[in-house]
Amino acid sequence: MTDGKPGGLSLFTARPRQPARAGSLTRRALEQQAPRPTVRERFLGFDWDRFMRGSFLLCVVAPAAAAALYGLLAAAPTYTAEARFAVRGAFDRPLVEAYLATGVMDALPSPSADRRRESAKDGRGRSSNPEGLATGARASQIASLALGAITGTRSNDAFVVANFLKSRDIVAALDEDSWLRDRFRSGGPDWLQRLPANASIEVLTRYWRSSVTAAIDINTGLIVLQVSAFTPEDALAIAERAIRQSEALVNRMAERGRRDRLSSAEDQVGRAEHRYLAAEAAMRAMRAESGLIDPVAEAKSALELLLQLISARVALDVQLRMAAPDLADDAPQIRSLRKRIAAIDAEIAKAKAALTDATGSADAAANYLAAFEAAETERRLSSVLYSTALDGLERARLEAERQASYLAVFAPPFLPEETSGPDTLANALTVFAAALLLWGLFTLSVATARQQLS
Repeated sequence: MTDGKPGGLSLFTARPRQPARAGSLTRRALEQQAPRPTVRERFLGFDWDRFMRGSFLLCVVAPAAAAALYGLLAAAPTYTAEARFAVRGAFDRPLVEAYLATGVMDALPSPSADRRRESAKDGRGRSSNPEGLATGARASQIASLALGAITGTRSNDAFVVANFLKSRDIVAALDEDSWLRDRFRSGGPDWLQRLPANASIEVLTRYWRSSVTAAIDINTGLIVLQVSAFTPEDALAIAERAIRQSEALVNRMAERGRRDRLSSAEDQVGRAEHRYLAAEAAMRAMRAESGLIDPVAEAKSALELLLQLISARVALDVQLRMAAPDLADDAPQIRSLRKRIAAIDAEIAKAKAALTDATGSADAAANYLAAFEAAETERRLSSVLYSTALDGLERARLEAERQASYLAVFAPPFLPEETSGPDTLANALTVFAAALLLWGLFTLSVATARQQLS
């Protein structure tokens, strides 16, 4: 019921709801009421143009500028010393020395010369000095032919030396008293290139391999060694020591090969010498026992004398028997024949005694003479074997000398005058190109994704 007044309110009339205050709602309720943006909307709503401009400066320009500043302000210059040597046979040493005296090695182009010729090319990629290039090519060909004419390349030994120059063994040999570490730590403020102060032998080996190049020229068989260091003096000293270590390695290999080749021949000589000395000792003992220098020869002489005496006695006995019937027993001729027979009998007895004095009996003398002949045969045989073994040893020694190797340095290391790096401009351009490539790939990926989602 109403009181008749307009606008009166009944008790049953619902009151209008008051608008809720925003502050009375919890955050959770607001989040539930407001729709969440999707990943697509967030991606499309992101300001990619501004991000790309900032990322270009940060990811492309900044690294290139940092590389340029590093090269200009902190990078230490490096110098490279180069040497050329080869493993040759010992018999080739006179030819190699004569070859070096001709100065043909000066015709071999160096890497610096190659770089200068490359820089002489014009913008179209053609050389601005074709005559010089042709001359260098001819000189290199002449030098290669001359080297090949000396001797065949000992490729196995050359590869061994090249691998040794990159091995941990040469690093350990050069780093005696931290000599090599001190050379690689002299990079000044360039902490990026210099060797760390607490570097282990493994780190030093990796650093050495990055600073040294040892390649084999297939045309000439030369080992080309390039050593980089922070000063020209260090580069030269390291290269010289590396060559000495390589020479020591070649000498050790040559000595080992020589011992292997001579060991068998020396063993044969030793056995033959022992046999010969034993035979000589046996002969000396038999001579000392008999008191005769050559019992066989003296026995033969005594036997010949005995046979002659026996023949003479037989002849006298025949004369005595022929004269006995006609002459009396006391006849002068009979008495003379009997005296002569008695004298010959005495000589025969002496001859027999000479044959049997040393042994006591005729059988023993015969056995003694047989043993002496056997000993003499053994002595002669051992002498021949010993002489043959000595000849074999000499042949083995000549073969070992022919097969021996040595390190021939055709181009000793030189003191570099120009730096070999770093190339600041090239490094900065390389960093810029790499960063630009990565940034471009990222930009392309973002553009492709925006196109597909829009």
